Amino acid sequence: MSTTDKISIMITDDHPMLRNGLKGILSLEADITVLDEYGNTKRLLKALELKQPDILLLDLQLPGTRGDEIIPELLLRYPKMRIIILTGNNSAYNARILLDIGVHGYLVKNMEEHLIISAIRKVNDGDIFVSPELQERLLRMSKKIKNELINADDLTSREVQVLKLIADELTSQAIADQLGLSLRTIENYRLVLMQKLGAKNMIGMIKKGIQLGLIE
Repeated sequence: MSTTDKISIMITDDHPMLRNGLKGILSLEADITVLDEYGNTKRLLKALELKQPDILLLDLQLPGTRGDEIIPELLLRYPKMRIIILTGNNSAYNARILLDIGVHGYLVKNMEEHLIISAIRKVNDGDIFVSPELQERLLRMSKKIKNELINADDLTSREVQVLKLIADELTSQAIADQLGLSLRTIENYRLVLMQKLGAKNMIGMIKKGIQLGLIE
C-alpha cells in the first residue's frame, strides 16, 4: 500500500507519553500514517495552515486555548478534515454537544487500542464513532431530548429571527438596533425564548435551536 493510500493522522494532546504511545500503535497499521503530533493548539493551527490530515485526533484539555474552543474554526476552515475527540471526559452530555457541533467521533482515553483503530477507519469511511460506554447513554439522552423538544411552529417568526441573531453572537443592543426595537423588548424576547425552549442559558438556547433545525 502506498503512502497516498493511507489514512493520514495528526495527534494533538498535551501528554507526550500518550502522543508517543498512540503514534507507535498507529504506525503498526498498514493503512494508517501519522503525519505529526502536537502538544498545544498553537502548534496545531500553524501546522494545519500548511497541510491537513484526513483525521485529527484532538484532546479537549490543552494548554492555552482548549481543544473544544477551536472546533468551530477547524470545521469551517477545513471541511474535509474529520475530527475525533480523544478525551478523559466520559460525559454523554459533553459528547452530545460536540457531536451536534459537527465532530465525527468521541473516544474516551481508556478505550482499547483496537477500538481506536476501528474508530479511525469508520470515521474515515464517513461514519460517526462513539466510545461503546457512551453509546447507550447517548441513545437515552436523544430519546429524552426528542420528547422534550417543542415544535418549531411554537415560535413566532420574530422569535426565530431574534434566536438566529443571538446565535450570530450579536448583543441585545445590536439586535435591538438592527430590528428597530427597544433593548427591553429584545431582553423580553430572550426570556421568552429561554422559557419556550426549556433552556437555562444562551448556549442551551442555541443548542435547542440547532436541534429544531432553526439554526444552521
